[in-house]
Amino acid sequence: MYKTKQSNHTFQLIEISLYAALIIIGIYFFRFPMPSAISNSFVHMGNALVAVGALLMGSKRGAIAASIGLLIFDITAGYATSAPFTVLESLIVILMIHLVFFKLLKGNDKPANIIITGIVAALTKLVVIYIKFLLAQMALGLNVTAAMIVAFSALPASVFTAFVTAILVPILYFPMKRVVERFHPVGQ
Repeated sequence: MYKTKQSNHTFQLIEISLYAALIIIGIYFFRFPMPSAISNSFVHMGNALVAVGALLMGSKRGAIAASIGLLIFDITAGYATSAPFTVLESLIVILMIHLVFFKLLKGNDKPANIIITGIVAALTKLVVIYIKFLLAQMALGLNVTAAMIVAFSALPASVFTAFVTAILVPILYFPMKRVVERFHPVGQ
């Protein structure tokens, strides 16, 4: 199918918008509260959708879709104050996906590489959230040891979300890849 430059750009905007909507809907309808002492956390599939979006649309468009989707979710769900941090966390996850999947693994989407990428996305998010909690506690005046303990106590929902990410990325990637391939090369 012949596409003009304008129609390709329009398609990309539509794809980004649809994927941002998928992230919003995925978090709204598939989240399970698991509050901790310092956060109102929940287990959700948002990080998995962020990772799959980066794999399917490439790092740049995946980052745009993730940022829009997560920002809208946080604002509409009452988490507006944490929205910038959520977006930053997802951009760090996408950067790691870019480095590992697109650079190190050369974009080869054999199942083992998608599993590795899902695990990298999960662990990256977990580390970034721990660092965020740690720095927040240190900013409140706790010493490093106490801040580490308190930050660790806030991680249960993040640990379960990491498991969800590691499991869902390979499960969602391959069926969604078939749909994306109809319209453009995967990862571009």
